[in-house]
Formats: sequence, structure tokens, C-alpha cells
Amino acid sequence: MQGYKDAHDLKKEFKEIFGMNEFPKVTVCFWICGKYNESHLYNKLGIAEAETRGMDDWPDAIKRNNKLPEELQPRCEWSLEVEENTCIDIKIPLHRLFSVLREKLDVIREIVDCKKTQCGFTVTIFESVMMPEISLSREDISFLNFINSKIVFDIER
Repeated sequence: MQGYKDAHDLKKEFKEIFGMNEFPKVTVCFWICGKYNESHLYNKLGIAEAETRGMDDWPDAIKRNNKLPEELQPRCEWSLEVEENTCIDIKIPLHRLFSVLREKLDVIREIVDCKKTQCGFTVTIFESVMMPEISLSREDISFLNFINSKIVFDIER
């Protein structure tokens, strides 16, 4: 299939051939979690569409329990999600999110490197008759590596 200008053209062709209702919805979420001040993170990143959960948003029973393992202790969570209905390739929503974050890579890397903080991407594919292409280019892997990010794939039934 040569000569396509962009993903929209490819999507149009697939719709004519297969019917787009056959392809699943895909969400891609970028998240940062750790022990940091959520307002400081917002000020650094300046992305208003993100969802946050601060240290004070955890139940008191968890906040007061000093015996919890570190991975279960209260932490700040920041996330930004995009969605693609009838998705033929996970790179379509992934690259939309990459484009939002591209200007912030140095800030994200600084946050992840300086604190007990992790970041990652979660790609959720909502099962359908057809599955999207699931692949990452070298550039995608370099992007993830630059910010020390992991990527998780999940298929929802």
C-alpha cells in the first residue's frame, strides 16, 4: 500500500476494505508516579489535560500505615491519556501522545532521574474482531529510553 499521505488515508482504505467497526479502540496512557509534589510537577510540565492523584488523596489508613511495602505506600500519580477508536496501528495514538510530550522530554527525564519516580506508557487494546499492528520503531524505542520509560501492553476483553 504505497502512496498514502498519512494515517488518515490508510484508515480510509482499510475502512473500505474491511469495515472499520472490526478494529478495536486503543488507549495510550503516559504516567508518572512517585514521591513528589504534584503542583511542582504541574508547574514543570504545564499540561492542563492531565489527571493527578496527590499524596493527600490516599485513604488515611494507607497514609498512616508505616509497615506497607514501598510499592503500596501513598505516592503522587500524574497521567495523560489519548484514545483512538477503530485503531489500525498502535503507533497512531502513541505518536499523538509523543507529540504532546516531545517538548517536555528534558523536564520528564529530570523528574524521573532526580527523585524516586517512575514513568511509563500503558497501551490498552480493547479486543475486537481485528487487532491493530503492534510494533515500535527504533525511534519509538529511543524516545522511551531517553526518559527511562517502560511500556506495558494490555488487552481488555
